[in-house]
Amino acid sequence: MILMVISYFSDKRDTIMRLVDIDTPIDKVCSVDRPILLVKGRSLFDESAEVLVACEGNIILRPNSLMEGVMLHFLSYYAFNYNYPEHGRKYMELIQRLFFKLNPTNGHKRGPKSTRVNNLDPHVKKLITNFSNFQQRLSRLLG
Repeated sequence: MILMVISYFSDKRDTIMRLVDIDTPIDKVCSVDRPILLVKGRSLFDESAEVLVACEGNIILRPNSLMEGVMLHFLSYYAFNYNYPEHGRKYMELIQRLFFKLNPTNGHKRGPKSTRVNNLDPHVKKLITNFSNFQQRLSRLLG
């Protein structure tokens, strides 16, 4: 789902996460200026893959799974007070609003380029609405 959401928003995967070969030296891929999710292995679905969260050339977290990595990667933006990456803002905002239920009435982590009156990105709002509608329909069918 991670790659599908990144693709849906036309965000750049490499600004959010990187899949690298198991033999790749970490210092070659983690020298970015904000947190990044690294997966060292054959694929995102490789159970033996190593998941890392890195920032500014350092490994800051070693999650136990990809989903824990997604969570800790997102939370590291809040813990270290980083703005979301320019080409990963929509993905990060979706994680923030849909999964963590962080819906501030003012302020955001998208950085200084936002000139919207509404703090919610319209593409993110549409996808959250679609998820919510699907969940309601599914609940009615199953309930």
